[in-house]
Amino acid sequence: MLILDSEPYRYQQSLSDIAGQDIRAHSNSPEKIIDLVRNWLRSASRRKTVTGAVRIKEHFLRFSSVLPEYCDRQGLDRHDLQFAEYITLIEEWLKSA
Repeated sequence: MLILDSEPYRYQQSLSDIAGQDIRAHSNSPEKIIDLVRNWLRSASRRKTVTGAVRIKEHFLRFSSVLPEYCDRQGLDRHDLQFAEYITLIEEWLKSA
């Protein structure tokens, strides 16, 4: 299980159920989140072929640059996307890339 939070140790104030888990703080930084998730996937999956963080960040920047256009086409507010909408836009971008 991977648990992320924007601040270190904040979870201890409200969720004793997950105490003992290795919580990673990301400080609301997409770059840090990419590093944490990529490294977790590499360790948890034991795969040797997980794409490096530099490449993932390049793809994320390219997607982020076209996200406003994709949202406009769908009539979506990019600052108020539901998770499912975000995933749909990513899938659409991946198919076109």
